[in-house]
Amino acid sequence: MNVAEPARLTPRYGGEVDELRLFYLTHPLLRAAEILTAPSASAVVASRIP
Repeated sequence: MNVAEPARLTPRYGGEVDELRLFYLTHPLLRAAEILTAPSASAVVASRIP
């Protein structure tokens, strides 16, 4: 198992931090996960916390 460095774990798009994806993944009223759908694509799936 390879351990990724923290900088690689930050959501990025086009070399820049992906602020919208980070918003959903860290929103306090959501439980979200990023799912790899293809080698170069992913989707964020979230559920609102009541």
